[in-house]
Amino acid sequence: MDSVGNKHPQNHIQRVIGLIGLLLVLGSGTNTSPTGAASTGSIGVVPAFPDPAIQLSKSWFLYEVDPGATIEDTARITNRGESEMRINLEALDAFMTPDGSFALAGATNENQDIGTWVELETGEVTVPAGQAKLVKFKITVPQDAEVGDHIGGLAVQKMTDEPDITLKSGGTQLGIVTRAGARIYLTVKGDIQRSLRLTGRSLVSRNDKMVLRLRWDNRGNVRATPELVEGRIWGIFGLYDRVENTDLGEIFPHKSTIKETVWPGKNRPLFGPFLARLTIQDTFVGLNPASPLPATQPMTVWLFVFFVPYLQLLVILAVLFLLWCAWQFRRWQYLIQLAGCPVVAYRVKRSDHLVGVAERYGLNWKLLARLNNLKPPYSLHNVANLYLPDARGRRRPAEVPNFFRYLIGPLTNFINRGKSHYTIVIERGDTAKTVTKFTHMPWAEILAYNHLKISARPKVGMELKVPRRQRKRFR
Repeated sequence: MDSVGNKHPQNHIQRVIGLIGLLLVLGSGTNTSPTGAASTGSIGVVPAFPDPAIQLSKSWFLYEVDPGATIEDTARITNRGESEMRINLEALDAFMTPDGSFALAGATNENQDIGTWVELETGEVTVPAGQAKLVKFKITVPQDAEVGDHIGGLAVQKMTDEPDITLKSGGTQLGIVTRAGARIYLTVKGDIQRSLRLTGRSLVSRNDKMVLRLRWDNRGNVRATPELVEGRIWGIFGLYDRVENTDLGEIFPHKSTIKETVWPGKNRPLFGPFLARLTIQDTFVGLNPASPLPATQPMTVWLFVFFVPYLQLLVILAVLFLLWCAWQFRRWQYLIQLAGCPVVAYRVKRSDHLVGVAERYGLNWKLLARLNNLKPPYSLHNVANLYLPDARGRRRPAEVPNFFRYLIGPLTNFINRGKSHYTIVIERGDTAKTVTKFTHMPWAEILAYNHLKISARPKVGMELKVPRRQRKRFR
């Protein structure tokens, strides 16, 4: 990181950042057009003597050699700026970023592979404005080099204190220095092995696009360049979209990565289930057109996805929640009105149940329970009187919860529905037959669930647990 002079040291901080992500052909596929791919800003580096028979050799250095071989080649360093420029040149190893993109090491001391095999004629060159300089280099392949691909690149960067881009934010000034590069692909001849496996796949939505997310494991010793030969997506109304020949990126040998590719066809559907069939093939054929690698067999995978418009769904849920809150507020106001109304005392009989009493007097049983401060399971056991709204009665102070407590009550009950059982209380007049009718569960099964003897009989005040697999109904 090189510092930049500060004209106002009290108000500004300037920094220069060398970008690790070089402006190479960083698009993940090998089919990317090489034109201008190995340059950025006013500088660039390309092979000086490309092979006319190999299009990619115009921007990449491509070699296929035996172990122990020595390669001599030349790089062309260009300066398209308006002034003379000192340019630094380095040979670096390549690696894959977490998102599967191509990148070069940050410095030569990080090299462990092909970057250590390259010997440059010079690491610094001065190039006049609008001209180019040739720099020779030599690659010495070790005799014990591993068979397969070795990937790196040549990177160039201006040797100047002036950044390419200056960003200002508040009192801070940030300078960015960019680098350009050309990839080096070197294949050591021998027992070439290809073994590309698809270990995970999904089709997800991102904004209004569909994104194909594939997890790859390349166990071979050469790189792989999978291609979506054909992709079809069906919805409930038939074929939704079809695409062909879509580049899915590049996977280095002995590496695993996740590649994301935006679906090149239609935008994502709004809602519904969809089924996708993908036909994928590794299209890498090697570096030597005269002796290409044998073709691999295509793989076919299926994907199921259910698209949901989450943003729209959240809006709808928010509106429904507000409507529910408004409805609950009206019920709360009604409860307050009932709490202030005259009431009469109703003496509870042996055969009485809360729901039956409420229906007899045309009241909502839940409101009646709140007026009388009854809690679930709303048993009338040990309740002598129920207070019912009646214009002929007297006013009786009734406790009404504040609106917030009243609002969260139904939510609490809904959460408690997830419990494996609910509790009932045996009241006066209850028999095994009436309990069975109430719970829709045989009395013998209720006894077994509560670990009671089969000879047990209902007793007033007895609390029994009933599994929620049975339908609960108040009577």
